[in-house]
Amino acid sequence: MSTSVRTDSSAIASTGAVRAQPASSPRRVARIAGASYLAMFLLALVGSALVVQGVLGADGPRAMWDAVAGSPGQVRLGVAAFLVIVVLDVVIAWALHVLLRRVDRDVSLAAAWLRLAYSAVLAVAVAQLWLGAQLVDRATGAPTEVEVAQASSALEAFHSTWMLGLGLFGLHLVLVGRLVTRSRLAPAPLGHLLVAAGTAYVLDTVLRVVLPDYDVVSGVMLVVVAATSIVGEVWLGLWLLVSRRVGRTAVSGARALSA
Repeated sequence: MSTSVRTDSSAIASTGAVRAQPASSPRRVARIAGASYLAMFLLALVGSALVVQGVLGADGPRAMWDAVAGSPGQVRLGVAAFLVIVVLDVVIAWALHVLLRRVDRDVSLAAAWLRLAYSAVLAVAVAQLWLGAQLVDRATGAPTEVEVAQASSALEAFHSTWMLGLGLFGLHLVLVGRLVTRSRLAPAPLGHLLVAAGTAYVLDTVLRVVLPDYDVVSGVMLVVVAATSIVGEVWLGLWLLVSRRVGRTAVSGARALSA
């Protein structure tokens, strides 16, 4: 009897030890996050060039209609790029939570939820973009003023919804930057730059809402947001992809907890 009890206890302890181990190694998770970040950056460039500059940059509703009607495949490709970005945002939210929850589980979880909320907002925005393209595609003959207005409203709703959603993304970056700085895994300037980028996103969203004439400061905010976010997020993506400190630190932390 005593032998069987000891055997059962050993089995339970062994099972507990197995369950305590992460399903994926931190190094692998970091690579997934880094590759997703870089892929998302490239897709954002493609989507912005095709949709924001190619369509929304047109002068007036009729010009936007003509831009979509003249190159329907361009908008479809832009929609596809943004949909992949939505998926990658979910992957990154999961991966960063796995990597940073050892620093502060609650803050890491909050950061993940903020990015997931942003992903949901972006998905709604992309739906508006798809609706605008569909209104143009289904039109027969010369479009009426009502059809042009409906399509342009949907296209503009995509951009407005996306821009407001970036406020949630900014809050996510602020929390991630603080966790990166506290973790001492990455260079401290990277964490500070992520906080700055997140703050710029939040400030830009607030100014869009409260200022009656946002265009007055739009140029300055574009430079501030682009400079901090592009450098900070590309740096984070590259660091996650090539750094080996994540795996070593995580293993050391796991050993300390088991001891």
